[in-house]
Amino acid sequence: MPADLLLEIGCEEIPASFVAGALAALPGLLLGRLDAARIGHGEARALGSPRRIALFVSGVAERQPDLAEEVSGPPAGAAFDKDGKPTKAAEAFAKKLGIDVGALRVVDTPKGKYLAGTRRETGRDSAELLPKLLGEAIAAIPFRKSMRWGRSEVAFGRPIHWLVALLGDAVLDVEYAALRAGRVTYGHRFLAPAAIELRAPASYVEQLRAAHVFVDPDERSAKMLERLHAKAKELGGELVPDEFLVDENLGLVEEPLIVDGGFEASFLTLPDRLIVDVMRTHQRYFAVRDAAGKLLPRYLAVVNTANDPEKIRKGNDRVMRARLSDARFFVDTDRKAGLETYAKKLAGVRYHAKLGSVADKVSRIADAAQGIAHASGADSATLAKVGLTAALAKADLAALTVGEFPEMQGYAGRDVALASGVDADVADAIGQHWFNPEDAGSTNALALWVGLADKLDHLVGGFAVGLAPSGSNDPFSMRRAFVRAVTAYLDARTRKVGGTLPSFAFIAKLAYDAYASRGPALPRTWESLAPELLSFMKTRLVGLFDEAVDVGAGAQALAGFRAPRDVVEACIDAEPREGANTAFDDLDDLRLRIAAVRDARGTEAFAKLATAFKRAAKITKDVVPQDPDPARFDHPAEKALWLAYAATRDAIEKATAGGAYAVAVEAASKAIAEPMDRFFDKDEGVFVMADDLAVRDNRLRMLATIASALRRVARLEVLDGGN
Repeated sequence: MPADLLLEIGCEEIPASFVAGALAALPGLLLGRLDAARIGHGEARALGSPRRIALFVSGVAERQPDLAEEVSGPPAGAAFDKDGKPTKAAEAFAKKLGIDVGALRVVDTPKGKYLAGTRRETGRDSAELLPKLLGEAIAAIPFRKSMRWGRSEVAFGRPIHWLVALLGDAVLDVEYAALRAGRVTYGHRFLAPAAIELRAPASYVEQLRAAHVFVDPDERSAKMLERLHAKAKELGGELVPDEFLVDENLGLVEEPLIVDGGFEASFLTLPDRLIVDVMRTHQRYFAVRDAAGKLLPRYLAVVNTANDPEKIRKGNDRVMRARLSDARFFVDTDRKAGLETYAKKLAGVRYHAKLGSVADKVSRIADAAQGIAHASGADSATLAKVGLTAALAKADLAALTVGEFPEMQGYAGRDVALASGVDADVADAIGQHWFNPEDAGSTNALALWVGLADKLDHLVGGFAVGLAPSGSNDPFSMRRAFVRAVTAYLDARTRKVGGTLPSFAFIAKLAYDAYASRGPALPRTWESLAPELLSFMKTRLVGLFDEAVDVGAGAQALAGFRAPRDVVEACIDAEPREGANTAFDDLDDLRLRIAAVRDARGTEAFAKLATAFKRAAKITKDVVPQDPDPARFDHPAEKALWLAYAATRDAIEKATAGGAYAVAVEAASKAIAEPMDRFFDKDEGVFVMADDLAVRDNRLRMLATIASALRRVARLEVLDGGN
């Protein structure tokens, strides 16, 4: 009968990141060994807390199945001598299989005659095999750093104190790190430290829960959030959600207990973001807001034991007060100094050894941002605001607040700008121009133009001085810069912010020209740099729109427009519209084309059309599209195909020109798919490569013309499938 399997490794407190990595790796480490050993099993579930790493596997088979495996051996010519007697090769092969030489046979294979035999093996009990497999799995658990303890030569993330290994209600004879496995585990170190005798794997989670250990990470996370929300409500507010803090605290506690704390309301004159940053980054505390969204002078701490909450609260409050006092000093000093003071210091801050100072970058950003704004339709008054935003956007990099709290870059500048009486839209743009994911959906036009200039300055400069990404290496973080630029761009187009934004190729040229006029001069010409930049952009865009790729915060701007990779590649390789450099010059246009092809792909008519276009494109790759001469048609299928295309050509072109790509694809599918399918029918279709050269050329020109009907939408021949 199959039985459940439980492995638990009890340790001293393990760092949260170590636990997460171990739990991610352990199922694969053990299940791979079970499969290799031919031990059947069900699903595996990784369980763990700061003091334990565990794995539960359901339905582990009682024993291996018997094995009868056909094995190929040496060539028959090498297995027998001239007298037909077995050679040493045959004898060695038989010994390897554990059978008599006489049981071997000669079989015909594609490579000739070979010796073959059947290797038989009687299945063994799982309980006999599992101890070795479990020991190997434990030893293979990866840790960023391991340690040794006592006289043991075993290395692990932290010293191991106990082992549990159960198959059903039976203890497995597992030995590791001079410890022998049993059925005894331990509860919460402070709330239930006594030994616990486990009845069976199925009772593991329940028995530990009773001992104040939520060993299932999902259950522990849910319980943490439940208690956080309850405590926030008790304080008259609402929890400020934070997935990062949930994950961080999850690896620090076995039972999530909540202790609230507070600080003087006078600290609320500090920027909300800074207060939350002090709680979040430095203390791992959760913030609380009132129903109107205003930050309350309270916080919530997740602790492993709350036996003396008042004592914990006093200690936490003291630390919070000290950190907020420091923050207030930095903020007050920065507000008094003003951004102009710090902007003057940027000449002494290096941006990159080959790309000048941050002050150089600021001057380039101002030029490029105003160029983007002008191309987007901004008036002269707005252009002046763009220049002011660019001039002040990086000033807070020299401010005290950012020096102590790097996460405040941009936001510290916004605070100082508002305190100095700068227009609110300029101040907001200073905070938003970094394109941080949390600002998605709120970036204003000034921030958009300045941020795009900033990111493309980064890309152009980086590529020009040899910092282009390669494989997993991206020393200048250019992939992230481009992804943030694209998602901000698309979000702005959706919200109709920023006017008629120019293409990324246009913005990149503005950035290059800014280097030429403001310095430092780049070592490469635009003509040599542009193709490399466009290739990089194309590759990153394919990854962004590929629905199988995790794009994190960028998913919001791409929602509803992502598709399978081949659809994305087909659309990104389409023919550029008139005046464009690439088919992805207009990203809004690109995502509409991707959505149109993706949605049509499931229809039978489109599948036929794509298959036919693939064939047509293959045989006409060197043919210039040109209307055929109908007088040369001598087959009903080619006449019908041309008439069907001619009847719908205007509708396809009109829909494509107007951006109604779904209409264009549907019209082509309905009108052309069936005639194209009949044209290429292997029995009754047309033989394109006719002996008569005039007839052949006429057919090729027709196919090239029809195959180009949707080239502005997508290259259908790029799609997977078809002939």
